This record gives sequence, structure tokens and C-alpha cells, in this order.
Amino acid sequence: MQEKLALDKVLAWLAAEHSAASLDSIEKLGSALEILGSLGLTAVQRFKILEMFFLRTNQLQASLTVELSVATLPLSTDLRLRAEHLAAAFDLLARGFVAVVMGLSRSATLKAAHPPADVVYLAMSSLHKQAQTLMLACTPLPAELWQHALNTLRLFQADQDNPRLADEFNRMLALAVAQPESFTAHELAYLINYLQAIPSKILWLSSQDSLPHSAWWLDPSRDQPPYALARRRPPAHEVNLFVFDCTPLARMAREHLAELASGTPPATLGLPPAATTEDFRNTLSAAADRWGGPIKRQQTRRQANYRVEICASAGALWHYLGGDGKGDMETAYPLATSNWLVTNESTGGYALFHVAGTCTGLRCGTALGMRLIEADSWSVCLVRRVRSDNSAHIELGLELIAATAQAVRLAYHGTDASVPALLLPAQPALQRGEMLLTLRGQFRPGTFTLLADDVSGIHLCDCETGQLAMHTSSIEIFEFTRRSPQSVR
Repeated sequence: MQEKLALDKVLAWLAAEHSAASLDSIEKLGSALEILGSLGLTAVQRFKILEMFFLRTNQLQASLTVELSVATLPLSTDLRLRAEHLAAAFDLLARGFVAVVMGLSRSATLKAAHPPADVVYLAMSSLHKQAQTLMLACTPLPAELWQHALNTLRLFQADQDNPRLADEFNRMLALAVAQPESFTAHELAYLINYLQAIPSKILWLSSQDSLPHSAWWLDPSRDQPPYALARRRPPAHEVNLFVFDCTPLARMAREHLAELASGTPPATLGLPPAATTEDFRNTLSAAADRWGGPIKRQQTRRQANYRVEICASAGALWHYLGGDGKGDMETAYPLATSNWLVTNESTGGYALFHVAGTCTGLRCGTALGMRLIEADSWSVCLVRRVRSDNSAHIELGLELIAATAQAVRLAYHGTDASVPALLLPAQPALQRGEMLLTLRGQFRPGTFTLLADDVSGIHLCDCETGQLAMHTSSIEIFEFTRRSPQSVR
């Protein structure tokens, strides 16, 4: 009688409407899966219920992905909890599917209708979905996930009739190698959709072979993510490594990029409609570079231990840099900065984590200001990597764009409005002239007037746009040339 009541509670969640991925709905999902795991059901019964849960959980993930795609870091407590609970639900699903296969009560009916390898595929797909959900939330994967995935793979690794199992594991590997912490959730969703649309192109190698520079490895005896062979050598005594190479995937991605650039419709290539967008192609290009092998670091990293201030608000930074010609603007924007600790640095960037102060609006590709505590000069940096273990801990990887900058305005000829921008000084050592940094969507070829407002007056200069040097989902940096001498009003 108690088991029947418990089963009714499980089925009640499946019967209810779940149009949105609310915290209450996701928490009840986890509870229902835990109850299901404790019930004495036959393999056929358990599998059919798990299959329905898998479909409904995928629907919740699709809904949550839409929310994560437009969110900035740090995530709200509610959104973070929903992502973590949904990831935990996928983990329970994976364990449930494996239990169906490994259970002693496997029936001939289940074998006939669903080969065990198909059931294991659903387990691997659940683990892949768990990884996706956490990556979209910029949350590290749990330590045991890779070991769980390898064990699941090896349950039916020799089954040649079901390549989907290996394909799903390969997609999971490809996402990890692409460095998901360096993409926004929106960009990562593009990458997930791309990998689902193409055949898996990852080469599995033997650890006894002569391994290429581009190889990666997993140690099944340790709960660790994939490591690049070029960055870390595996233990010398370990012979049971899982080794793979993403170079074939990189080659295929670049072929797709070339086809898209030539005007081939995405549908012809089997790609999603979003492949026509510039953001999709930029995301795929960055991923292809990483699949082709780890990029060799050109600059030595040094350990560091000092405090800095970060201004993540573009509007406040523009004012701090004298955008309206007024002084003491930091008094007018007292909550725009936060305190961080630099842990390592190079001539090109910094790694740091949040210590104190309000911090909002972070995402990969945004520009922000950084300065030493109580210093006057702001450097301009680009967010290259974001990681958040929990709502109270955020790590950033920053690329130094300019050691100084000036707040200006630019007005394109033929328009009445002006837009704020940051004037980045020339760097002769890098053979780089002056450049302008604006928010995404402000660059356009043509002539414009550059306006700089300081204590000596308003400085005007007619200019011509040059090449677009960098653009991300948030900002654009472009070259320009001055066409007329600077005048003062």
C-alpha cells in the first residue's frame, strides 16, 4: 500500500503541467526521482517511467536554457538553484537507467523492445545534459561526473550496433575541450546545438601509441576533467587512460565555416538556422581553434597576491574616465566598483576572484575597468573567462586591452545622436594605432566626429573608421584615422 502511494506521488509529477522551469517544479522532480529509485519495480516498469521523466526533464532544460542565455553573472540565487537542482535530476536519471541495465531483474521484454545499449545511451545522454546545464550556469562540473561517464561508456563500449552511445560521450568531451567558461550561455547554446546536428568526429587513441601534440587524456581512476597532453603529462605508471584527439572535429568545423562564408544555406549542411548569424560563426570559430589543439601560451604567468578594484558597469567606467568632463564622478557612482584579489598575472592579463562589494553584469566578452586599490588610473580589460562555484565565489580571467583610456563620444556624419566610447591609445610596440571601444552595434563604416570633453573644453576631430579589430557579444573595438586637425571649443 505504501509503495502504491509512493508510485502515485511519482506519477503525479509526470501528470502535472510544467510549462516553466520553476524552482518548485524542479525540486519536486528531484524528489520524485529519488522515490522512484527506492521502489521495487520491474525493469520494464522502471524504464518506461524513467523514459517519460527524461522527456519532461529535457523540456525543463530547454526552458531554463532560454533564461540562462540572457542572464549575467553572478546568477540570481533562484536561477542558480534551479540549474543545480536540474543538473542533479539528470544525474539521478543517469543512475536510474544504469540500474535498469545492471539490475538482476532484466526481462526478455525489455531486451526485445529496447536493447540494453539503447538504455545506456539514455544514461549517457542524461550525463551530457547534466554537464550542459552546469556549463550554461558557469558552474564547475562535479568531480565524479567524468568517472561516471567513463564507467557508463564502458558498459557497452564493445557494442558496435549502437554508435549513438560513443557519439554522445564525444559531444560531452568536445564541450569540455572548447572551454565553456570562455563563452556566454547564449554562445554555449549555439555550440551545443551545433554538436547535436553533426556526426561525432573525435578520434580515440591508445595510450600506448605515439600521441600527437593535440591529444587529450582522461584518467578513469581519478575524478578529473580532460587534460591537454601539451599542458600536463599523464602519470607515467598509468596504462588505462582514455586518450582522444579533437582535430577531425576542428577540421569539419572549419569546413562548415568556409561553406557558410561562401553562402551555402545552413540546412544544406545539416546545421541549425542560427548558423547564418555572425555570433554563431564566431563561436564555432573559437571552438574550432581549441579543438585543433591547446594554444601555446606566449606569456609566462606569475603568481600574485594583491587587491584591485573592478568597475563592471560600462556607464560608470565611462564617467570615471571623464566622459562628461566633470570631476569626482566616483562619488556619484559609489556602488559601481567591487574588490578583487589577483592570483596570477602576465603582461597580457590577469586571473582574479571576487572578495567584496556589489558585482553584477559579468559575462564573457564584456569590457570592464581595473585599477589598484586607491589608484587613480583605470586599465581597460576584456572578460575572457568566468567561473562561479557558488553565488559567493566568482573567478575571472581578464585580457588587458589598454593600460589607460579616455572617455569620448562619436557622432557619425548624417546622424544627430552621439554615442559614448573609450579612446584606446596607440601602442607602437605592437604596431597598433589608436582605437575606439564601443558597445556592440555601434560600429559602422564611414566618417564621424570624435568629441572629447575635459577641463580645457570640448575637442572635436573629423575621423574615418578603419577595420573592426575585435568584436564580442558585448563590445566592438575598431581602428580609425583622424582626417582633420583637432579643434577646441
